[in-house]
Amino acid sequence: MLLSASTVSKMMSRIEERLGVGLIERSTRRLSLTAEGQLYYERSRHLLDEFQDVEHEVGRGPRQAGGTVRISVPVAFGVIALEPLLPEFWENYPNIVVDISISDEIVDLYLDRTDIAFRIGTLPNSSMIAQRIGRIRRKIVASPAYLERRETAYGRGFGGS
Repeated sequence: MLLSASTVSKMMSRIEERLGVGLIERSTRRLSLTAEGQLYYERSRHLLDEFQDVEHEVGRGPRQAGGTVRISVPVAFGVIALEPLLPEFWENYPNIVVDISISDEIVDLYLDRTDIAFRIGTLPNSSMIAQRIGRIRRKIVASPAYLERRETAYGRGFGGS
C-alpha cells in the first residue's frame, strides 16, 4: 500500500503527539530519526515483521496450505484413479503430505485417524458422511478363442472343465 508524503507526515505527527516525544528531526533538506525515533523504529519493525508473519499464516491461500491428510482407498481405485492425480496435486499444494493407505480391507477410520476414505459399493449403516463421486460399471469379457478353449459357445453359458 502506497501512502502520500502528506499522509505519512500527518500520521507521524499524530504518533509523536500521542507519545509526547519527537520521533523525527525535520529540516528543509532532510529528515532524520531522533534517539526516541530510532528506538521506536527498531522495536516497531520487529512487531511489524511478526504481524506480517501472522497475516501470512492466517491468510495463506491454497498454495500455502500445509499439513497431513490421511486417505484410505481400495487397491484398484487407488492405482487407477487416485495415483495419477497426485503429481498435479503436489504441484499445487507442495506443503501437504498425503499419507495413503491402499488396501481392500475396510478399516476403522476413527481409530486409524483417516481423514478421507474412498469406498466402492453400498456402505453399511454408519455415522460417517458419504458422498457419491461416481459410478463404476463392470463387464466380464473374454475373447472368442478363450471361450472356445473353455468349450463355451455364445449364449449357452459357461461350461465346466
